[in-house]
Amino acid sequence: MVAEEERELKKKILDFVEEHKLYIHPRKSLNEHVTKVLELGGKCPCRAARICPCPEALEDIMGRGACVCTFIVNNSYLKTWDYKKSRIEHTKER
Repeated sequence: MVAEEERELKKKILDFVEEHKLYIHPRKSLNEHVTKVLELGGKCPCRAARICPCPEALEDIMGRGACVCTFIVNNSYLKTWDYKKSRIEHTKER
């Protein structure tokens, strides 16, 4: 059961990232994030009132380049901090 929940949440996050042309922070682990979110009942590790991925993340990303957890980021954030990692690499974790 847990493995299925992990797969579903990973897919949901990766679909969100792809749909909005965003990135998972190169120094963050999708597996660790998913585990933490599931431990919290689907809630955001940084904002308990939010689910993950949350629609509010898009506002956060537009304003500061990253969601509150700095888990999902945009290209400008990556360039600002000189990270070089392709969004495609994250799909290998599916």
